[in-house]
Amino acid sequence: MVTEKYRVYFSDVDKNYKLTNVALLRAFQNVVTTHANSVGDVVVGNTHAWFLTAYKVRIFRRPEMESEYYLSTWSRGVNGFIASREFEARDEKGNLLLCAVSNWVRVNKSTGKMERATSELVDAYGKEEKTNFDFVWIPKLKECERVDFERTLKIERNFIDGNNHVNNAFYLDLANIALPQGVFDAFDCKEFDIMYKIGIKCGDEVSLLFTEEENYYNVTVKSEDKSVLHAIVRFYK
Repeated sequence: MVTEKYRVYFSDVDKNYKLTNVALLRAFQNVVTTHANSVGDVVVGNTHAWFLTAYKVRIFRRPEMESEYYLSTWSRGVNGFIASREFEARDEKGNLLLCAVSNWVRVNKSTGKMERATSELVDAYGKEEKTNFDFVWIPKLKECERVDFERTLKIERNFIDGNNHVNNAFYLDLANIALPQGVFDAFDCKEFDIMYKIGIKCGDEVSLLFTEEENYYNVTVKSEDKSVLHAIVRFYK
C-alpha cells in the first residue's frame, strides 16, 4: 500500500468549491504512479504499461477547497495480464471520504498486445485483502437501448496524454459535456462507473450519447459513425 497527502486547490474544485471527479481521477493516477515506481514498475522508459479497463467510485463526503486528505492505493491482485487495485481517501481524523476499485490490463507498448506480468512483478505488487467492496472485478456496462440526446466533438491536443490517447480522467470531461445543462448544474454525483474500451486519439471525431434512466445518467462515447465503442460513463442518482 502507498499513501500520499493531498491538498485541494482552486484548480481542483467546482462552483461549490468541492473536489471534482476529474481532479479526483488525476490524483488516482498520481498515487498509482508512486506505487508503480516504488516496486520498480516505472512509467518512463518502460516497455509495458497498465491500461485502465474500468473504475467504480463511491463518494461519501467530497473534500473541500483548502482541505487536506490522505489518498491510499493497493493491489488486490495480478492475474496474468489483468490486475485490480483499490483506492480510498481519508481526512485527517481518519474518516473515510471516498473509495474506488479499478481494473487494468498490461500491454506491450511496442506491439499493442496484452502480455502477462512477470512473476517478479506479481510478487512486487502483492495482493492485499483489505477492501471496501464485495468484488474484485467490476461488472461490464451495457449500452442503453435508446438515446435521449446526442452531440459530436472533435478531440483536440489538450485531451491527449503520454500514451498518445485521451487520458482516462478526461472521459469524465467528455461525459460532462454531454449532460444537459440542468442535470449538470443540479446533480451532485455520489457514485459513478467508467468502462474503457478502445482509446481515442487526437483528431478523432466522437459521438456523445446521453440517456437518462430511472437510477442513473448514462453517457456512451462512440466514434462519429458509431461503429467503435470507446467508453461508457454512468453517473448514479
